[in-house]
Amino acid sequence: MPGERAVVKVRLDANLFPEDTEELPLINDKLLVENQKYQVLDQSLEKEGDFWVWRYEITAYQVGSITLPPVEVRVEGENYSTEAVSIPVVSTRAEGDQSLHPEFGILGVPFQWKSILKLLGMVIGAALGVLLLAYAKSKLKLLVRRFRKPAPVAPVHVAPAEDPKVWLRRELQLLRNQVRAGIPTEDSSVDAFTLIVREYYARKYSLPVKSFTSHEFLKRLPTDDTAKPIAKLFDACDEFKYCPEHPGNEVDLTLSSIERSEKILLC
Repeated sequence: MPGERAVVKVRLDANLFPEDTEELPLINDKLLVENQKYQVLDQSLEKEGDFWVWRYEITAYQVGSITLPPVEVRVEGENYSTEAVSIPVVSTRAEGDQSLHPEFGILGVPFQWKSILKLLGMVIGAALGVLLLAYAKSKLKLLVRRFRKPAPVAPVHVAPAEDPKVWLRRELQLLRNQVRAGIPTEDSSVDAFTLIVREYYARKYSLPVKSFTSHEFLKRLPTDDTAKPIAKLFDACDEFKYCPEHPGNEVDLTLSSIERSEKILLC
């Protein structure tokens, strides 16, 4: 009848797909969905057993016959198509009858507003009671603390921070002794040198100097007169590390860099 819903299902055997595939089938239902002679009220895709099922709820408002166009489905490079289906739309009214008729459909269960509101009121009341109880406990704790004699607090002794120059002089001397003795460092000796000097600046300015490039080093420390000559030492160390044909010797470069940095930073 006009205005009533009809359900149209398109079923596709899921065994047409490989067992390990997660790809959903592609369907071309544009002609079915966009038809002007009826309306598609709802559509969905679900799996029923071994079949993929496309479900369409349609309705028409004029008496006559509507034709559902074919639907195409593409699976693993193969195309499958349904056939066009004709559906009659008939009415039990006499032709030209426009009068209103009583409807005796299924009545729904009335919504229990009173019960819902009563339950909601109980939930809100319980929540307010919990909040009030928590508030009263917090106030009671404040009163107890106010009249209780505070416990003596032991003084915290903080060791004074080591002077960055004292730390740098010691670390450079340790590295010099290690290089002269031929004891291998964890990284290359030039890397160990640059890390020590970067750590000195990090301690001095509380900056993440270890992650700075030479350009960032100069940019972030523009007021420090030692930054420029130290950046040149960093560049020389980088040139030695990344230039395989560099003629210099790592031990000599490390020792000379230590000596020059001491003159720049400690004198």
